[in-house]
Amino acid sequence: MFNPVHKPLPVRPDPAEFEGAFRETFLADTSDPESNAVLRAFGNVLHRFSLERAEVWPYSYRDATAYHLQAGLADLRHLQDYFVFWGEEEIDWKGDQDEAQLHLALCRFSAQIAKKLGAVADEIEKEVGDWKFDE
Repeated sequence: MFNPVHKPLPVRPDPAEFEGAFRETFLADTSDPESNAVLRAFGNVLHRFSLERAEVWPYSYRDATAYHLQAGLADLRHLQDYFVFWGEEEIDWKGDQDEAQLHLALCRFSAQIAKKLGAVADEIEKEVGDWKFDE
């Protein structure tokens, strides 16, 4: 039976708060509020370090954009796999059938989202997946 020690923390949908180095899919597994806050703060520090290093990017703006689109593509593939995982959730339900039906509906929804993310990722991959960077 599900018996959480902590209630789930709110996911931060505000894009202004997406500055950290860690994905929400990672942070969601850290339900202790203090630990979650520490990870977020550490992620923000890592992000700031990477931004400082980005100031010396030695390539063209075009290559920098393609490179970051490839990074976004990698994140989309991660999310696609994440939603596939939750879409394939199978349970041997011995409890409330209404709860089981709601759970299965969420799994089906997750599988649909995975397909849509896959289509977007495929489109990006066609544009920049085999990008030839200037030397």
